Formats: sequence, structure tokens, C-alpha cells
Amino acid sequence: MLFLLSPFTIFSEDRMRLGIKIQASLLFLLSPFTIFSEDRMRLGIKIQASLLFLLSPFTIFSEDRMRLGIKIQASLLFLLSPFTIFATKQNNGWMKEIYRYISCAICIVILLLTSISCRENKRTDRRSITSKTFSLPDIPPIIGEANERKNYLTAHYWDNLAQCDTILLQDESIEQAFVHYIALQEEYPTEIAQLHITNSLQKMKTSSAWQKRLIDLAEYYLFDAGSPLMNESLYIPFAECALAGGRLDAYQQDQMHYRLEIAHRNQPGSQATDFQFLRADGHKSSLHQTQAPQLLLVFYDPECQNCQAILEDLASNSILQRLQNQNCIKVLMIYTEGDEAIWQAHKNHHPKGWISGFDQNEKIKQKPLYDLRAMPSIYLLDADKKVIFKDILPEKIIPYLEKTIP
Repeated sequence: MLFLLSPFTIFSEDRMRLGIKIQASLLFLLSPFTIFSEDRMRLGIKIQASLLFLLSPFTIFSEDRMRLGIKIQASLLFLLSPFTIFATKQNNGWMKEIYRYISCAICIVILLLTSISCRENKRTDRRSITSKTFSLPDIPPIIGEANERKNYLTAHYWDNLAQCDTILLQDESIEQAFVHYIALQEEYPTEIAQLHITNSLQKMKTSSAWQKRLIDLAEYYLFDAGSPLMNESLYIPFAECALAGGRLDAYQQDQMHYRLEIAHRNQPGSQATDFQFLRADGHKSSLHQTQAPQLLLVFYDPECQNCQAILEDLASNSILQRLQNQNCIKVLMIYTEGDEAIWQAHKNHHPKGWISGFDQNEKIKQKPLYDLRAMPSIYLLDADKKVIFKDILPEKIIPYLEKTIP
């Protein structure tokens, strides 16, 4: 009996006296079972043990609900004791049956109450976990100027992330926060944005799960060729952090090194890698020999439907047409897939003034000189063949070109 009642002694030391009193009270309440004659003693003991077992879940309550559990136990035992005394004084079979049914009914009530209380505890626990959501850092009131507030937010954006419960790793709010974070970083020069990202990832050294989550999101949004937010310059610090963390196996390390190599190649501000190509008139030329104040370099596949749709949009764009008419820009189309027959069949289907080229030896693709994970792949180069935009969507190029109209 004392062993069965031992959960009550798990109280903190200052509540030990209360536990002892409860044990004593329960033993007193259960004593009617011992009034049985000797031949019924075993039945009494079994009922006592069963009741204590059924009632034990109430002792698993959190401390703020312990009093309720104690009251329910005491009340139920108190209700049972008169029936026990009454039954022991009667020898009639029907009286025993009534006692048995009443006992069963009370036990069912106990089970129902236990089930409800357990479900409530689980709901409470679940609410307490999901309340730990990601929140942006509070900007000190002393920082009043708009740019300074933006700088503070950008530098401390993920400061609260390590405190979040890891149950939120796949939560949509984290993904949305990441997209907002990248939008903030794109407002800064590349070098400063990369420094912001590196510093933020360094702060999360002790929280590897969250650090890995941000690296995975960076791969999806910044490195994937199909992402509208693709920005390999901002992906670089995430990839470098993944390699420096020492948690990648040999295959993953090779993958990450390859991604870094692609990301570093033909970065904005660097000179575009030169290559040779066959022109539609049969003459050979090279990228650096193609003279133009600005050059729109497009790697494409004439059998690619997405390429056809994007090229049609560019061809019909009035801003691009105006810049071409003013000799402010040229368009160079390069087919890299190695099938000369396909190129010959389509080389004259481009708008007037566009240059059509063919990579005969497939050097661009095989080395590879350029990142051609998606088609078309569009670059904007200046007069010195320095990269202005790398692998950019047309909707981002046109607003920039509009600003360059004389």
C-alpha cells in the first residue's frame, strides 16, 4: 500500500508533510475493506490495489493541478467506503451484486476522468511548445534614423533564432523570414551583404540545427536555377559556412565545393570568361571580339519552349528595341548543345541585329566555362566585358536597361 501511494512523496521537501497526511488519510479511507471476514480479505486487497492503480494517473498532474487530483481521489474513496461497510454486513447475494455494479460504475468514471485529464495535459503542453515562435530583434529606441534602424535589423536579424524550439525548423514562418532577410541583404553592396550573412551564421555556431536549416533554405532560394530569388553571390557565405562546419561527408563536401566553384565563376564585377563561337555567316569570332557598349549574352536551346517564350518577350520589348536602334546594346545568342543541324535550322529566326553563335566544340558546356543549369541563361556585360548581371531573369534586366537610355 505504501509503495502504491509513493507518488505522493515525490513532492518537494517543503510539501512532505502534506504527502504524509494524504497517505494516512487514504489508508484510513481504504480501511473499510479490511472489515471483511478472513475469507473475503483477498477480495478486499485486490479492490484496494485496483483502485490505487486506477487513481494513480491523477498523481501525474503538474503541481498546479495536484490539489484537484487529491480531492478526486479522496472523494471517490469516501464514496466507496459506505458501500463496503454496508456490503460486509449483508450476506444476501443480490446485495453483493449491487455492490459489484456500483464499484464497476465508479471505476469507469475514474477511467474517464483520467483520460480527459491526460488529454488536457497534452493540449497544454502542445500550446506551450507552439508559443515559442520566431520574432525579430527589438531595435533599441535610441536608434531613430531609418537607415541605422535597417542596418541594426539586418545585422541582428537572426539573434532570437537559437532560442526557438526546434519543432519550428520546418515552420513556414522561418521560410518567410528567410525570404525577407534576403530582400534586406539585396539592398546592400555584395561585399557588405556577404559579411552580414557570415556574421549571422557565426553567431549560430552553438545551434547547428538552425544553422543547417538556413543553409538548406539558401540552397533552395539562392542557388537553385529555377528560383526567382537566385543570387549566387549571397549563396557563397552559406556554402562556405557549410564546408567550415565539418559536418559534411566526403560526397557532400565534393558537392559543396562544386557549387562554390560555379558561384564564384563570372561573378558581377569580374571579367566574363572568353570563348570562341561560329557565326551565322560562317566566320569565327569570340566573346571579347564582340564590340558593344553593353552586351546581352544569352545561352539558349532553340528546342526549349521556355527559351522561346523568354526570347519572344525580349524581342518585343520596346526598351530593348530602342537601345538597339541607338547602338547602346547588342544581343549575342549562343547555342551550346553541339548539334549543328539544329542550330543551322534556327540561326536566322532571331530578330534583326541579334548575333547568332554556335559553340562547335562544346567547350562552354564541358569545361564548364559558364553555369548552364537552366535555359536560357542570361548575362549582361559592359563595354569591357565585365559582368553586370549574372544569370538574371529578363524582368530584372529591363528596369536596369531603362535607366541607361540616353
